[in-house]
Amino acid sequence: MNSAPPIRLRTVAFPVEHGGWGFLAEPILLGMALAPSWPGLAIALATASAFLMRHPAKLYWRNRHRLDLSPRFRIARRFAVLYAGLAVAGFAAAVGLAWPSCW
Repeated sequence: MNSAPPIRLRTVAFPVEHGGWGFLAEPILLGMALAPSWPGLAIALATASAFLMRHPAKLYWRNRHRLDLSPRFRIARRFAVLYAGLAVAGFAAAVGLAWPSCW
C-alpha cells in the first residue's frame, strides 16, 4: 500500500518569502506604536490577512483546472477563504470603528 505523504499545513498556509514579512510588519508596527487605535488594529488585521491570503490562493488558482484536486489544494482553498474573510471583517471593522470626522 502506497499512502500519500502527510500534508504540512505550514507550507500551505504561510508564505515562504522572508522579505515580505518585513515589508508587512514594519509599517504596521510603526503605525501602531505612533498612533495606536482600534481602527488601526482592524486595518492591521485586514492587511495581514490579505498578505497571508495570497499564497494559498495562488496555490489553488494554479491548479484549479485539474479535475481531481488533491487534499493539499482543497486545504489551500479553505485557507484562502478563511484569510479573505478575515481581511473583509478587518476592513469592515475599521470602517465601523472610524470616527465620523474621517469621512
